[in-house]
Amino acid sequence: MERPLKAGWLKKQQRSLVKNWQQRYFVLRGSTLTYHKDDKETTVQGVIQLRFSKVNDLPPNSDDPGKYLFEIIPLFGKGLMDTVTYEQRFGPHMVPILVQKCVEFIKEHGLDEEGIFRLPGQDNAVKQFRDAFDAGERPSFPRVFFSSEKARRDESDAERGMDFCLFRAEGITTSCCSRYTRGSLCYSTSQAPVTKPC
Repeated sequence: MERPLKAGWLKKQQRSLVKNWQQRYFVLRGSTLTYHKDDKETTVQGVIQLRFSKVNDLPPNSDDPGKYLFEIIPLFGKGLMDTVTYEQRFGPHMVPILVQKCVEFIKEHGLDEEGIFRLPGQDNAVKQFRDAFDAGERPSFPRVFFSSEKARRDESDAERGMDFCLFRAEGITTSCCSRYTRGSLCYSTSQAPVTKPC
Protein backbone atom coordinates (compact mmCIF):
# COMPACT_ATOMS: atom_id res chain seq x y z
CA MET A 1 0.00 0.00 0.00
CA GLU A 2 1.23 3.48 -0.91
CA ARG A 3 2.51 5.58 1.97
CA PRO A 4 0.16 8.47 2.96
CA LEU A 5 1.10 11.98 1.83
CA LYS A 6 -1.12 13.48 4.54
CA ALA A 7 -3.43 12.14 7.23
CA GLY A 8 -5.52 13.78 9.92
CA TRP A 9 -8.91 14.76 11.27
CA LEU A 10 -11.28 16.92 9.21
CA LYS A 11 -14.95 17.75 9.48
CA LYS A 12 -17.04 16.85 6.45
CA GLN A 13 -20.53 17.75 5.37
CA GLN A 14 -22.44 15.44 3.07
CA ARG A 15 -24.45 16.83 0.15
CA SER A 16 -27.82 15.67 1.41
CA LEU A 17 -30.94 16.95 3.14
CA VAL A 18 -29.24 16.79 6.54
CA LYS A 19 -26.43 19.37 6.66
CA ASN A 20 -24.62 18.33 9.84
CA TRP A 21 -20.83 18.18 10.15
CA GLN A 22 -19.13 14.87 10.95
CA GLN A 23 -15.55 14.47 12.12
CA ARG A 24 -13.67 11.85 10.10
CA TYR A 25 -10.07 10.72 9.77
CA PHE A 26 -8.84 11.48 6.23
CA VAL A 27 -5.86 9.87 4.47
CA LEU A 28 -4.37 11.16 1.19
CA ARG A 29 -2.43 8.63 -0.90
CA GLY A 30 -1.47 9.91 -4.33
CA SER A 31 -4.66 11.48 -5.68
CA THR A 32 -6.94 9.24 -3.61
CA LEU A 33 -8.54 10.65 -0.47
CA THR A 34 -10.19 8.15 1.89
CA TYR A 35 -12.04 8.82 5.11
CA HIS A 36 -12.61 6.66 8.16
CA LYS A 37 -14.40 6.83 11.54
CA ASP A 38 -11.13 6.50 13.45
CA ASP A 39 -7.38 6.85 12.98
CA LYS A 40 -6.90 3.06 12.88
CA GLU A 41 -8.03 3.17 9.21
CA THR A 42 -9.71 -0.22 9.59
CA THR A 43 -12.92 0.57 7.69
CA VAL A 44 -13.02 2.91 4.71
CA GLN A 45 -16.23 4.94 4.82
CA GLY A 46 -15.64 6.76 1.56
CA VAL A 47 -13.21 7.20 -1.33
CA ILE A 48 -12.75 10.41 -3.30
CA GLN A 49 -10.65 10.34 -6.46
CA LEU A 50 -9.29 13.87 -6.59
CA ARG A 51 -8.09 13.51 -10.19
CA PHE A 52 -11.77 13.17 -11.23
CA SER A 53 -12.93 15.99 -8.96
CA LYS A 54 -12.75 19.74 -8.74
CA VAL A 55 -11.62 21.35 -5.46
CA ASN A 56 -12.86 24.87 -4.66
CA ASP A 57 -11.81 27.16 -1.80
CA LEU A 58 -14.80 28.55 0.11
CA PRO A 59 -15.08 31.76 2.14
CA PRO A 60 -14.80 31.29 5.92
CA ASN A 61 -18.00 30.46 7.78
CA SER A 62 -19.18 33.30 10.07
CA ASP A 63 -20.22 30.70 12.68
CA ASP A 64 -16.70 29.25 12.83
CA PRO A 65 -14.17 31.95 11.78
CA GLY A 66 -10.55 31.05 11.13
CA LYS A 67 -11.34 27.59 9.76
CA TYR A 68 -10.28 26.70 6.22
CA LEU A 69 -13.23 25.53 4.10
CA PHE A 70 -13.18 23.82 0.73
CA GLU A 71 -15.56 21.75 -1.35
CA ILE A 72 -14.83 18.73 -3.51
CA ILE A 73 -17.08 18.45 -6.56
CA PRO A 74 -17.07 14.94 -8.04
CA LEU A 75 -17.68 14.00 -11.69
CA PHE A 76 -21.46 14.30 -11.26
CA GLY A 77 -21.23 17.88 -10.04
CA LYS A 78 -18.97 19.24 -12.77
CA GLY A 79 -20.06 21.12 -15.85
CA LEU A 80 -20.28 19.40 -19.23
CA MET A 81 -17.28 21.16 -20.78
CA ASP A 82 -15.11 20.54 -17.68
CA THR A 83 -15.93 16.83 -17.84
CA VAL A 84 -15.34 16.52 -21.59
CA THR A 85 -12.07 18.47 -21.36
CA TYR A 86 -10.88 16.23 -18.53
CA GLU A 87 -11.89 12.99 -20.29
CA GLN A 88 -10.14 13.98 -23.53
CA ARG A 89 -6.88 13.23 -21.72
CA PHE A 90 -7.89 9.55 -21.97
CA GLY A 91 -8.76 9.63 -25.67
CA PRO A 92 -10.78 11.58 -28.23
CA HIS A 93 -14.17 11.86 -26.49
CA MET A 94 -16.84 14.19 -27.87
CA VAL A 95 -19.23 13.42 -24.99
CA PRO A 96 -18.69 12.30 -21.39
CA ILE A 97 -17.86 8.59 -21.17
CA LEU A 98 -20.92 7.96 -18.99
CA VAL A 99 -23.29 9.44 -21.58
CA GLN A 100 -21.54 7.51 -24.37
CA LYS A 101 -21.85 4.22 -22.43
CA CYS A 102 -25.55 4.82 -21.74
CA VAL A 103 -26.32 5.63 -25.37
CA GLU A 104 -24.37 2.58 -26.62
CA PHE A 105 -26.18 0.32 -24.14
CA ILE A 106 -29.60 1.62 -25.18
CA LYS A 107 -28.74 1.32 -28.89
CA GLU A 108 -27.66 -2.28 -28.35
CA HIS A 109 -30.38 -3.45 -25.96
CA GLY A 110 -33.29 -1.04 -25.82
CA LEU A 111 -34.28 0.25 -29.24
CA ASP A 112 -36.87 -2.49 -29.76
CA GLU A 113 -38.43 -1.99 -26.32
CA GLU A 114 -41.46 0.23 -25.96
CA GLY A 115 -41.71 2.67 -23.07
CA ILE A 116 -38.28 2.18 -21.52
CA PHE A 117 -37.90 5.93 -20.89
CA ARG A 118 -41.12 6.13 -18.88
CA LEU A 119 -39.58 4.53 -15.81
CA PRO A 120 -36.92 6.04 -13.58
CA GLY A 121 -33.90 3.99 -12.64
CA GLN A 122 -33.76 2.32 -9.25
CA ASP A 123 -32.39 4.92 -6.79
CA ASN A 124 -29.81 2.65 -5.15
CA ALA A 125 -28.58 1.36 -8.53
CA VAL A 126 -28.25 4.93 -9.85
CA LYS A 127 -26.30 5.88 -6.70
CA GLN A 128 -23.98 2.87 -7.10
CA PHE A 129 -23.20 3.82 -10.72
CA ARG A 130 -22.71 7.50 -9.79
CA ASP A 131 -20.40 6.59 -6.92
CA ALA A 132 -18.42 4.21 -9.15
CA PHE A 133 -17.92 6.89 -11.84
CA ASP A 134 -17.05 9.49 -9.18
CA ALA A 135 -14.41 7.09 -7.80
CA GLY A 136 -12.79 6.82 -11.25
CA GLU A 137 -14.19 3.41 -12.15
CA ARG A 138 -15.85 2.68 -15.49
CA PRO A 139 -18.58 0.14 -14.61
CA SER A 140 -20.54 -1.80 -17.20
CA PHE A 141 -24.30 -1.77 -17.20
CA PRO A 142 -26.22 -5.03 -16.64
CA ARG A 143 -27.48 -6.74 -19.78
CA VAL A 144 -30.92 -8.30 -19.81
CA PHE A 145 -32.85 -9.47 -22.84
CA PHE A 146 -36.62 -9.84 -22.93
CA SER A 147 -37.68 -12.93 -24.83
CA SER A 148 -41.41 -12.29 -24.72
CA GLU A 149 -44.07 -9.75 -23.86
CA LYS A 150 -44.97 -11.82 -20.76
CA ALA A 151 -41.40 -11.73 -19.48
CA ARG A 152 -41.42 -7.96 -19.87
CA ARG A 153 -44.70 -7.67 -17.94
CA ASP A 154 -43.48 -10.01 -15.19
CA GLU A 155 -40.31 -8.07 -14.49
CA SER A 156 -40.66 -5.32 -11.89
CA ASP A 157 -40.55 -1.70 -12.99
CA ALA A 158 -37.51 -1.04 -10.81
CA GLU A 159 -35.51 -3.87 -12.37
CA ARG A 160 -36.50 -2.82 -15.87
CA GLY A 161 -35.47 0.75 -15.09
CA MET A 162 -32.06 -0.42 -13.87
CA ASP A 163 -31.48 -2.84 -16.73
CA PHE A 164 -31.94 -0.14 -19.32
CA CYS A 165 -29.83 2.34 -17.34
CA LEU A 166 -32.55 4.93 -17.06
CA PHE A 167 -30.63 7.48 -15.08
CA ARG A 168 -32.71 10.42 -13.97
CA ALA A 169 -30.67 11.67 -11.06
CA GLU A 170 -29.15 15.11 -10.58
CA GLY A 171 -29.13 16.25 -14.17
CA ILE A 172 -28.74 12.95 -15.99
CA THR A 173 -31.35 11.48 -18.26
CA THR A 174 -30.32 8.98 -20.85
CA SER A 175 -32.28 8.97 -24.02
CA CYS A 176 -31.14 9.75 -27.53
CA CYS A 177 -31.12 13.31 -26.26
CA SER A 178 -28.99 13.23 -23.11
CA ARG A 179 -28.89 16.14 -20.70
CA TYR A 180 -25.73 16.11 -18.64
CA THR A 181 -25.12 18.27 -15.54
CA ARG A 182 -25.24 21.99 -16.38
CA GLY A 183 -25.06 21.58 -20.17
CA SER A 184 -27.24 19.87 -22.71
CA LEU A 185 -26.02 17.35 -25.20
CA CYS A 186 -27.89 16.04 -28.22
CA TYR A 187 -26.68 12.69 -29.48
CA SER A 188 -27.58 11.28 -32.85
CA THR A 189 -26.58 7.92 -34.25
CA SER A 190 -25.97 9.42 -37.68
CA GLN A 191 -23.82 12.41 -36.75
CA ALA A 192 -21.40 13.65 -34.14
CA PRO A 193 -22.95 15.04 -30.96
CA VAL A 194 -23.58 18.73 -30.74
CA THR A 195 -23.86 20.86 -27.63
CA LYS A 196 -27.16 22.67 -27.94
CA PRO A 197 -30.52 22.57 -26.19
CA CYS A 198 -32.51 19.48 -27.18
